[in-house]
Amino acid sequence: MSFTERYTKVFKALLPAPFTIAVILTIVTFLLALFFTKPVTEGFGSYSFHLLTSWEKGLGGGAGLAFAVQMMLMLVLGHSLALTKPIDKLLTTATSICTTTAKCLYSYISHHYL
Repeated sequence: MSFTERYTKVFKALLPAPFTIAVILTIVTFLLALFFTKPVTEGFGSYSFHLLTSWEKGLGGGAGLAFAVQMMLMLVLGHSLALTKPIDKLLTTATSICTTTAKCLYSYISHHYL
């Protein structure tokens, strides 16, 4: 096993998944907001509930959730489209022609401007 393979294996074992990172960052942000923005007149329990309802409204209300669903659909449908035979053939042809940036640019210019 080479050095780079061992290095990659160690980092894959140590680094958490992206979802885990998102959950940890959410909890850290919640705790920072709880301890640094809590009004003096309000208790920790009621302010925690206030923060959680604000987070839920921000996630589900407005355009945030709609935007997230649109991005998810774009990724899923784009991937499904790329897996179809005609698009796969088109992408294979394009990548066989465009092996370098210069060839790709020349191909684009010659087809559109010459």
